Amino acid sequence: MARTCATRSITARLRCGVSVFGVGILAAALPFSIPAAEATAETPGCAIASTTTLMSWSAPGRDWVENIGYDRQGNLWVTHLFTGNVERYSSSGELTAIVWIPFPAGIRQGPDGLLYINYGDAPTSPIPGWGFSGVARVDPAAESPSPELFVVGASMSNGSAFDSAGNLYITDTLAGITRIRPDGVIDRAWSDRARLFGANGLSIIGDTLYVSATMSLGGQLWRMSVADPGLRSIVTQLNPDQMPALPDGLEAAPDGMLYAATALGRLVQVNPTTGATCDAYHGEPLTSVAVGPDGRLVLGTEMGNVLRLNPEL
Repeated sequence: MARTCATRSITARLRCGVSVFGVGILAAALPFSIPAAEATAETPGCAIASTTTLMSWSAPGRDWVENIGYDRQGNLWVTHLFTGNVERYSSSGELTAIVWIPFPAGIRQGPDGLLYINYGDAPTSPIPGWGFSGVARVDPAAESPSPELFVVGASMSNGSAFDSAGNLYITDTLAGITRIRPDGVIDRAWSDRARLFGANGLSIIGDTLYVSATMSLGGQLWRMSVADPGLRSIVTQLNPDQMPALPDGLEAAPDGMLYAATALGRLVQVNPTTGATCDAYHGEPLTSVAVGPDGRLVLGTEMGNVLRLNPEL
């Protein structure tokens, strides 16, 4: 008889995620049909940056950093996909807290000051009776933060971003973009119009959502209207020759540019208006990108390292 997490307490349900799921990865890109985009030439202007290591892995792969983010106090938060550890580091680099959540992914601070963490970022999550996915939240200022469930009902939640009205958007790798109102209710009507298979990284600039499609040929970056997600277009292709680029995390930076982390080890700068691109970093496979309190970009990697780009933005 299949095990289920449905009737357990909050803490038990969160722990049920790993005990039931096991560890899994979508190892291959799945084919699907999308509109073609014109190839966009790489533009000059990006010097390949050097990096400083903020955190080092102790076991490569096991310590996979899925996402990173900062709270208002300047603490760095790191989600480790396979161990389930969500770690808080002070500005001096001291580990000050660990929160356990099954397969944690996107992590962003909301307008209410709480930290919102996607969970269940695993291919087994959509299987009925075997897993669940959604959003948990914690008080980032607590000495010993404890997670509470905010949303249950996603299939494989990954990236996240807030709009100016306090709505939370999450990329559901299988379903597309899900909009969650401040009261925790999923806006089904909006979300049903925001289908995009393989959606991963997510960022918002003004009234526009920008989304990376990991499993797309060419490595598409999409734009969607916050008002109507049916109004969408491809901003650019990171590999316009149609080879997989495997874009993952996506972040808008103070310089007005988007930065896309890729599993091929490229950090790609994207002009959101023109779609022009250039590479800002080449190195180990990347999962995520965030802007630190000092304005510099910080990168998460599949090995488990956290890197900071040396040049100021």
